Amino acid sequence: MGESPQQFHERQRLQHATQLLRLTGLSVAEVAQEIGYADPFYFSNRFRRAFGKSPLQFRKSRS
Repeated sequence: MGESPQQFHERQRLQHATQLLRLTGLSVAEVAQEIGYADPFYFSNRFRRAFGKSPLQFRKSRS
């Protein structure tokens, strides 16, 4: 499979975040909280590492 259970879980959480960013008006902090990240800055860093752009940039590119 090529990824650890932790990596799989994080990928699933971040995929859910993309849906929330596309389909809701939740703030980045609210999205972070919704998917289980207490720190929105840590969430943004993990999101950027996974998708190559910040959550806000991702949301704008999907509009």
